[in-house]
Amino acid sequence: MKTTYSIAGAMLFLSFILPVRFALAQEVEQERKAFEGTIGITNKGVSQIPNFTLGKPAIQSYTRIGKGKFTFEPELRFATTGRPWDFVFRWQYRMMQTDKFRLRVALNSVLNFVTSTVTETDDEDKVPRDAIIARRFIGGQVLPEYSLTKNLSVGLLVLYARGIEKTTLRNLNFIVFNTALSNIDVFDGWTVSLNSQVYYLGIEDMDDMVDDESGTYFSSNAVLAKRGLPFSLSAMINKSLHTEISGDDFLWSASVIYSY
Repeated sequence: MKTTYSIAGAMLFLSFILPVRFALAQEVEQERKAFEGTIGITNKGVSQIPNFTLGKPAIQSYTRIGKGKFTFEPELRFATTGRPWDFVFRWQYRMMQTDKFRLRVALNSVLNFVTSTVTETDDEDKVPRDAIIARRFIGGQVLPEYSLTKNLSVGLLVLYARGIEKTTLRNLNFIVFNTALSNIDVFDGWTVSLNSQVYYLGIEDMDDMVDDESGTYFSSNAVLAKRGLPFSLSAMINKSLHTEISGDDFLWSASVIYSY
């Protein structure tokens, strides 16, 4: 049961934080489109929390709709076999925007999908079958960010989320300190962006159905892109610093991303 809750927490964290990681790697604060996004394929669906990884190739799509202060940002993830991984629906509001500082708040609703064995009656015989079960979460987040230079920014993400079903994760507390180095020219129109994070994850349960768990981690994501081309290459690593949450101590993945 303890591992199940940890996996749910990792899945929920992945749902919330990946759009931020992609956005910081891809976005330069220029004229915003009313409709844009990314579609990526990765060699291994990996959470930045080491106790969950899909371990198989996966497809992730992220879309941002809206040009003003309000944006709607749906994100859908699947295994390449077609099995749903999780769906995220994010409503974001830009509270403050200056040349150096911006503050965003967001409301998130998430469906994450797990495979469970259920028993069905077939000609009066009970037959076990695999079923995909959707678990519902709702949460909010605050994201202040400050630009130190044209290409370097620092930011903080504070998130709280809660599972709706009593049989799954009930409380998730998450704090991230982020540094983003974006669009650094390397050669012949090619650029590199680097996003690094130190973060804390706390999993708590008000119903005392599972022991509280927490951990601190380091994660880094690099993006190689060529100006004028919609495709980019991305690689990420995740390393636990100190954690009570079970899972791999080190994870990595590589992705190809199409931006539109």
